[in-house]
Amino acid sequence: MNTTQQMSEFAVGAVTIAANRDMAVRAEVLKVGDPVRVLIKPSYGEAKVHTGVIVGFEPFKEKPTIIIAYVEEDYSKAELKMLYFNGDNKDTEVLAAPADIHIGVSKVRVIDHFNAEKKKLLAQLDELIAKEKYFLRYFGQIMAQVAGRQREENEASDA
Repeated sequence: MNTTQQMSEFAVGAVTIAANRDMAVRAEVLKVGDPVRVLIKPSYGEAKVHTGVIVGFEPFKEKPTIIIAYVEEDYSKAELKMLYFNGDNKDTEVLAAPADIHIGVSKVRVIDHFNAEKKKLLAQLDELIAKEKYFLRYFGQIMAQVAGRQREENEASDA
């Protein structure tokens, strides 16, 4: 029995396929800036497909990692997320997006989400600044009095 198998390779666009009679292996050549489809299978619920873009690659010796930006969109938000894809991603699959892919993401919704998040964070910052001013105004005097008494007590005990 012959244990060597005859493999043939051929390229279709950016996809190189190695195949024999028993199996076919898909190998895709992807680069930074290429659109991809990301299938994320959560621990509960349905798997979801998102369109993303490869934004980076970290050539770590043990676990080379592809960095993918994708948009997770639902009824209330359109959030930009990052996926760090390597051999540990058991519940995630990535493949090249077809050239005629419909992204399915509304630019306006994503920008609206960013603007809403900025407003929320600016409101939190304003609240924090107001609390700081309140503390300094009302507690600052008390703290100064307590510190002054402690200083006087220390000086009296030293004498």
